Amino acid sequence: MNKIALLTSLTVTISALMTGCSNSDVSPFAKGGGYSTNIISSTNFGITASELNPQVLEFTIGSIPVTSDTTANWNDLVSTTSPVESEITVTAADNNGALVSSGTVYFATQYGILSAPSCQIVDGRCSVTWQSIADISYLYIDPTTIDIVNNITAWTNGVEGFIDLDGDDRLSDSEAFFDTEEPYLDRNDNDTYDAATDDTIINTIHAGANGVYDGPACDVTTRSDCGSSGLKPIFATVRLRLNYEGSTPAFAVTIDTPANAASFASGASISFSATATDPEDGNITGLNTPLTGNNIVWSSDLDGVFGTSSNNVVTNALVTVGTHTITVTATDSNSNTTTATIVITIT
Repeated sequence: MNKIALLTSLTVTISALMTGCSNSDVSPFAKGGGYSTNIISSTNFGITASELNPQVLEFTIGSIPVTSDTTANWNDLVSTTSPVESEITVTAADNNGALVSSGTVYFATQYGILSAPSCQIVDGRCSVTWQSIADISYLYIDPTTIDIVNNITAWTNGVEGFIDLDGDDRLSDSEAFFDTEEPYLDRNDNDTYDAATDDTIINTIHAGANGVYDGPACDVTTRSDCGSSGLKPIFATVRLRLNYEGSTPAFAVTIDTPANAASFASGASISFSATATDPEDGNITGLNTPLTGNNIVWSSDLDGVFGTSSNNVVTNALVTVGTHTITVTATDSNSNTTTATIVITIT
């Protein structure tokens, strides 16, 4: 083969390889042979914050009840000397889980200031910065409330997500979809739109889920519940718990028994107890008490989970000889978690 023919052959081969790489790189995490649609799915649109518990106020010296971390005198509340920031990041992917390459995301915040009203998606992500303001005391209907929640809603145009069991990138018969409502700002923190308290975002009247699938991938030959084939507003919400410097943790759990550094024989019956308190939920004692979503889980770094759904556990499951780090994890009705640990020795 002459040099010209060889170079031509190599060029064709390299071009084919590059083309193949380009196609596969479009959606490196695609499932079922799917490809990137570059349309944001409601099930793969999420929002996070770099600081979920910003300390935005502090106490002056004064009368603060020691029996409660949810009340204080109005004169005890002062502003921090500088604003507190939290980076708000949105991740957007299509129904296959492939990150989308473009799109605009809009934001609304209950309190504070956003660095921009929107951001442009690049490689599936974009961010804005939330910042507390110099004085937020005017926010309080009841100025003795120490802990409040700031909701930030992000929304964009996308489609409702679905579970693509057959991998054909279409909503087919017997496949489930996720019916979504219009975006809103959840001012009373209950994950439900309430006309009396919450803010509508898209329209003056909030539209709930409509019972049909809205998106271009609905298989009309097998489904009778295909709705609009166009894009619709989809949204996600993150909650920032605005805490006060100098106050006790807004949501806390402590291990009451056994004492730290206690020693027990392998397989002995050991009693564990914990106290978990939350400003909104009160005492958390176990699964779904007093509110749905609350739970308490006990675990050992050597023997794994040994108790769930109760703040009082009696177990003989700790059998591995050595030093155990015991962790209790409490979850409140907003899915916030807090932990406490002790060390015990099994002999």
